[in-house]
Amino acid sequence: MEMITYTEITGVKPFNWFVALSAKRVSNWYILKVKSKSWTTCACGNQCNIIPRTHGGMPVDYELKSLGYLFHNVVTKKNKKKALEILEQIEIRSAYLIKEISCKSK
Repeated sequence: MEMITYTEITGVKPFNWFVALSAKRVSNWYILKVKSKSWTTCACGNQCNIIPRTHGGMPVDYELKSLGYLFHNVVTKKNKKKALEILEQIEIRSAYLIKEISCKSK
């Protein structure tokens, strides 16, 4: 099964948060802040589109939604290390949800 991100189904080009935050020096924190504020372009938006979401793209899953808010907060504070940690947690939680959804559909 090919993963299509929520970002892609909305017609927006996916953004690689790992590359942006792993750079030796982040070039534009303002752009990252803007991207992290929208459910379409945030770290949660870059996850598979089969994850249940509200009309605006916010994940229905409480834990994933909370991680998304936390991610935006640390990006706003320009905390690169913490943002990368939360990004990893978003990936882990998303993988869990995708696996759970895939198993239910079989």
